[in-house]
Formats: sequence, structure tokens, C-alpha cells
Amino acid sequence: KPQRLICKRQREQISSGATNLSSSGNRNSNCGGINRGGRGYRVSRGDQSIININTADREFEGKEETIRVLGLPIEKNLKFGLSYEDFQESLMQFSGVNLKSGHALKPLIKFHIDPVTRLGAKPTLTTAAAQDPVKLQEWKDDTAQYNKKKDSLEENKVRLYGIVVGQCTELLISEIKGHDEFEEKDMDSDALWLLERLKDISAGINLKKNEVQAYTNKSRDVWNCKQMSNESIDAFLKRFRTAVQTTEAAGGKQLFLPELKHVGKIDMTQVGAIIYQDKQQQEDARKKKLFELQEARDKDLKERVLAMLFLQNADKSCYGKKYEEIDEASELGRDEFPTTLTQAFNILVMQEHHVIKHHQRNHYRNGRHGVAFVQGGGCGTDKHHANGRPRVCPDDEEAVAGTNGNIIRDMLCYCCNRYRHSHPYCDQW
Repeated sequence: KPQRLICKRQREQISSGATNLSSSGNRNSNCGGINRGGRGYRVSRGDQSIININTADREFEGKEETIRVLGLPIEKNLKFGLSYEDFQESLMQFSGVNLKSGHALKPLIKFHIDPVTRLGAKPTLTTAAAQDPVKLQEWKDDTAQYNKKKDSLEENKVRLYGIVVGQCTELLISEIKGHDEFEEKDMDSDALWLLERLKDISAGINLKKNEVQAYTNKSRDVWNCKQMSNESIDAFLKRFRTAVQTTEAAGGKQLFLPELKHVGKIDMTQVGAIIYQDKQQQEDARKKKLFELQEARDKDLKERVLAMLFLQNADKSCYGKKYEEIDEASELGRDEFPTTLTQAFNILVMQEHHVIKHHQRNHYRNGRHGVAFVQGGGCGTDKHHANGRPRVCPDDEEAVAGTNGNIIRDMLCYCCNRYRHSHPYCDQW
């Protein structure tokens, strides 16, 4: 009977519209509740504390409103939240405007490279130069300038650490404090360490878990990163770049540097061509040259892999035809595949422009004339097309190959009204 009375009371509340599912009184009641399975939902004191913190962080603006804020991947409802990549851009803009010589922090913020290392070696003074007053004074001036730049960078790095911490949500700060090196790095205000940890956390990489698992998961994600239906090419590029950066953060940098038979070979003759009388100087110069060639090779190979992957993972219903055209050209001996991610993006953008232009042209014809008939009437005659052009290509006509590289003798393209290619492979289609 008590149970029946309770249910009756609930029905009365529902019928009168007085039931509020978001109120703690109904959600935490022991009387069956109106939740899944007909059982009440209790929120423990600890869980409620976490929920309260997360709710408060939704309105978190950070200490610097112009930078926006950064949170955990689960904090998707941040009103002023940014992705890590957008946070980097915002932080660089703020540093360049508000910090003295803040532009020098760009390698640290964007590439996680200590800017002090880019200053080069500290000026040295040989024994012979120390005897020359002019050279001695130049060395003192250079050393003073070097120390001034270094001190400015170190000061900006400490200030940057405080700025970044001020833009992190409370849950994100708690995650960082759980790292074993936090106490030491926080004491030194190590901005480089902090940005590296934030990148890992934003990418969903938990360094406390199995690293091999994180590597395989992120590697699978980047290969399966495909353009979704109704997703713009700009949004897909941004999501693709994020997947690549996440994979590299998980240890997958070599994933985009395969050992291929022909692509990515280093010309060792450039190294052997370096000759000095001093053997040690020659060896050092050759090592430096080899390192530069390897860096250029790795950069080129990575761009080729990413461009191919981006092109293949684009929406087949939108860009599949363009990929087939490039593939057919390669079979004819013309390698037209993009070599950089930017080139791949531009190819797909141009395909979008062709589709839109074709759609607008047909829309104009159908909208103005009702039906797009070819002038001349009917289907033409045995010797002429409906538009008056001969069915047999005149000898003085210029050969215009299609985008697939094929030339068809008497084929007339009704798109551009030129011979020797069909309309699907017209450069104006």
C-alpha cells in the first residue's frame, strides 16, 4: 500500500506538470524515481563535487580573456574553450602583442622548441684576438648582446608559464598536477614541459597507460580519418591535421616515413663533393650536409604520404571522379598526384569550384529558357551536329586532349564546343 500511494502521488505530479526531472528531490528519491529502469539515481557527495567543478568551468574565461581557455577532452561544453591548435595560435598572437620580443616565443609555442637554442653558441674569444683591443671590444659587445637576448627569453618563458596556467580549467590543472615531474617543473616554471603535457592531454593521450596501446589507437585513427557526409573540405583538413599531430604525439612520427624503393633517396654525391684540406673540418661539413639532406628528404616524404592519404580519404561521392582522373593519368606515365598536403587540398577545392560552376551554368540555362535546347533544332544531320559544327573534325582544328590525356578524333565536346575529347574530361566541365 505505501508503494501504491507513492506511485499515485507521482502520477498526480506528472499530470499537474509539477515534476522537475532536474531537481535533486526527484532524482535522488528512494521511491522508484522516473529514471531508466524505474530506479532512482543517487549522486554521491564526491561525484556531485566533480559535477559542480565542471559546471563552474563552463563559464571559465581565464585570466586573459583575449586568449580563451583550454580544458580536458571531456569538457566539451566550455563556453570559451578552444582546441589545442587554436589555443596555440591565440597564445602566439597574445605573446607577440603583449610581451617584449614576444615573437621570439613562436618556436616554443608552435613547435615546442626552446628558443634559447636558436640563439646559437655564445661568442668566444681566442687568445690571439684577446691581444687586439678592437676585437676584444667586439667580443664584449657581442657577449653583452647575447646575454641580453638570453635573459629576455628566459624571462618571457617564465611569464608564458604563468599565462598558460591561468588559461587552463581546474580539471585540466588537476590532471597536470598528477604527473610525476610536476613539482620539479612547476618550481622551474618550465613552459616547454607544460605545453608538451597539454598537447598530450588534449590529444587524449594518457602517459600513465600503456604507450603501445596509445600508439596503435592513434595510428588507426589517422588512417581511418575519412571525410564525413556534408563535412566541408576545410573542416576535414583541420580534423585530418589534428589526427596527424595526435599520432605523432603518441610516438608515430615514423609512421609517415616509409622505406620506399625509389621515393626518398638521398643523393650522396652532394656529400662527397665537399672537400677540405682539414680532414676534421671536411668530416664536420659532410655530416652537416647529410643531416640537411635527411631533413629535407623526411619532410618531402611525409608531405607526399599525407597528401595521398588526404586525397584517398576525401568523400568519394564528391571527389572520387577527380581521384580516378589523376590515377588514370599516372597509368599513362604522367604522375599528377600532389606532393604536398596543400596541393591535395587545392585540387579538391578546384574540383568544388568546377562542380559549383557547372551547377550554376545549368541552373542559369534551365531557369532562363526552361529547357536547355541546343540552337539549330533537332539532333542535327548526318554531316553536322545540331549546333552546326561538322561531325567530322576539320583538319585545321587544334587538338585539345581531355583531362585524362586521351584524344578522340571526331569527338565534339558540347561543354566547350571543341573537338577531340568528351565532356566528362573537359577542363571546363
